[in-house]
Amino acid sequence: KEAAGFDAEFMRLIAKEMSAKPTFMDTRFANLIMGVNLKKFDVIASTLYVTPERAKQIEYIPYMKTGGVLLALKDGSFKPQKPEDLCGKKVSSIQGAAWISKLKTVSDTTCAKQGLAAIDVREFPTSPEASQAVLSHAVDAQFEDAGVAKAAADKSGKLTLTSSIIYPVVVGLAVKKGNTELAQSLKSAISKAEITPEYKSLLAKYSVA
Repeated sequence: KEAAGFDAEFMRLIAKEMSAKPTFMDTRFANLIMGVNLKKFDVIASTLYVTPERAKQIEYIPYMKTGGVLLALKDGSFKPQKPEDLCGKKVSSIQGAAWISKLKTVSDTTCAKQGLAAIDVREFPTSPEASQAVLSHAVDAQFEDAGVAKAAADKSGKLTLTSSIIYPVVVGLAVKKGNTELAQSLKSAISKAEITPEYKSLLAKYSVA
């Protein structure tokens, strides 16, 4: 019943540098940008990939490099290593993820040119629901952020990472545009946290950089 994962641990670490205590809100990924702009919360800390489209709506504070990986059943025969392996397959993903449009491009180009069926992406409100779809054989694989995927594989014991990082990307915290004071406070806290042993251990724990 406590917020868990890289972002939660990271926010606790930088909040300590700000002499603050974070309060976590369980919010659907698709509602994050709208929520921070409506002041329902102050900071987005949800492995939010930095994209030009999102940068028009929010102010980013970059802090990590990660990317997506593929997950499949540990005891299954299908072990995709790259997006092109997903032609004709059903793939689960969290709703609104940045890689969905990239998979569509692969589907429309590579798959189509080879005469293969399209990649059938099924979107779910949360990452655990996307993982459950793999476990219940509703889809063939899951496309997920590397840190989240590692946690899902470790906790389930039935899923395994089948690829290295795909579409490497920078991730940022985000605040409402114009909230300069908070953005500067977060940047300062991150700079202090980055030199601590706790931060280096956190990066290693979730296989990010």
